[in-house]
Amino acid sequence: MMFIGAETAPENPTYNGNYTEGTYYDVKITVKSNIQRYAINFTAPENGTLSIKNGATAITSGEEVAEGTILTVSATPNSGYELVAVKNNGEIFPNSTYAVTAAANFTAEFKQLATEGEAMLMSAPGYGTEEAQLRFSDTALGSHNTSENQVSSDQRSRNYTFSAWVSPMGYNGVFMGHVQNSITWNVEGSYGIGVQNGKLAVWYRYWDGSSTGCPGASAPAVSETTTLYPGEFAFISLVTSNDGKNFKVYKNGEEAISQDVEQGGLALLYDACDFAIGDSKYNQMASKVEEVQLWNRTLTPEEIKTSMYGYNEMPEGLVAYYRPESATGTTVDNLAGDVDAYYRANNRSGDSGEFPMATAIQKTNGRETVEVTYNTPEEENAAYTLQRYGVDLTASPAPVKVYSNLYAVNGSDSYEISSITVDGTPLTNVTDPIQVATSPVKVDVVFNLASGIEEEVVAEPIYYNNNVLYMPEGATAVIYNLLGTVVAEVAEPAANLAQLPAGIYLAKVSKDGNHTIIRFKK
Repeated sequence: MMFIGAETAPENPTYNGNYTEGTYYDVKITVKSNIQRYAINFTAPENGTLSIKNGATAITSGEEVAEGTILTVSATPNSGYELVAVKNNGEIFPNSTYAVTAAANFTAEFKQLATEGEAMLMSAPGYGTEEAQLRFSDTALGSHNTSENQVSSDQRSRNYTFSAWVSPMGYNGVFMGHVQNSITWNVEGSYGIGVQNGKLAVWYRYWDGSSTGCPGASAPAVSETTTLYPGEFAFISLVTSNDGKNFKVYKNGEEAISQDVEQGGLALLYDACDFAIGDSKYNQMASKVEEVQLWNRTLTPEEIKTSMYGYNEMPEGLVAYYRPESATGTTVDNLAGDVDAYYRANNRSGDSGEFPMATAIQKTNGRETVEVTYNTPEEENAAYTLQRYGVDLTASPAPVKVYSNLYAVNGSDSYEISSITVDGTPLTNVTDPIQVATSPVKVDVVFNLASGIEEEVVAEPIYYNNNVLYMPEGATAVIYNLLGTVVAEVAEPAANLAQLPAGIYLAKVSKDGNHTIIRFKK
């Protein structure tokens, strides 16, 4: 396009021989005379509130809202209740905002929050009697100096696996992570694993690779498809590899997120830090937790699926293992090491120091159960029990938590277990775990007369009393638990067995080629 120069007024131009080139565009402006509006309907729920706002202004049910408007949707339970679901037009609605594109019909459902059960409540404002989280020192992964020579002294493994059975009580928030232990409750930390609009997500920082600097990633890593909604328990695992330069998140052993990390890898901040169960990042979403595991190595997907079932005996590499039933007061004993976990409250006075102990661990309902049916032996003197973590099941059919290992424990001195079938399939060894997944299980145990150990009465008495096994001079004893595992070998006439945990044991006492077996309870 040429713009023509003129020496006279625009209404009577005269060409002067000059011109300049330029570009022009056609601009079309369309004005909608009728903006589409849609009705936003919602029902006032029982035991909680459902709020829908346009900016800071709450709308009323049935109000018509212009297309494209962004509304904020929030559901809050009353004290003593928990969220079941938020729905729009009958479908789960996990988002915190709604872009108006059609008519909407929102509902929210709440139910009473259980105050008893086998899970611990990681509470947030409005839940439970006090805000509390489960925390344990990251020195379980190795020592590090938190005040000087912080990088050179760091012995913490960068390849590790952090897992827990958890259930979020909302659609947005964090339920486990790694944080400073004495800076603030609502803290950025190294990372937080949780949900964003109902999908698994990780908010994280990365190590710069040389100093103590740990910048934050620009956006969280969010699963494209894997969801975790309120009311669902899942075994969530964060697994690092390549010295933290990659991390993956698994749900029940299935990969949900894989994220490469810049520079030095996923951060483990150089302050004194804890692994935390609870919403340490936002302090807005409560959650429920059962078992917690920390390994000092990278587990494979197959190993993660095995670890979901829990352990009686601690495997190599498991450095922290916490179960609610191992709690004493507000301390949860580490069944795999020396670093215990503590149920801490958000009521510290001042700006420094560890958070104080909570008043008490708040219990709530744990994961679902399925029925396990087991037979009664035909032999008159044969007997056994099925145990989970050393505790007998109730009478058949018994409720058992999904993803549990059971063991058949012989209760007879004259019979031995010859075979075990699970849903018609025999176990390879009678000491193998009976795995309970998500379907009912039927167990059949068959006995034979005991053999292989000759029982002859030794002339001198053998007995157990008050942590001491008494036996003749020159005798030796091998101590077995009821799974048939050797737990001790002694040769003293008065052998101290105080180191054994409480339980039922068999002692095979031998002297001069003769043997006797005694059964005792510690």
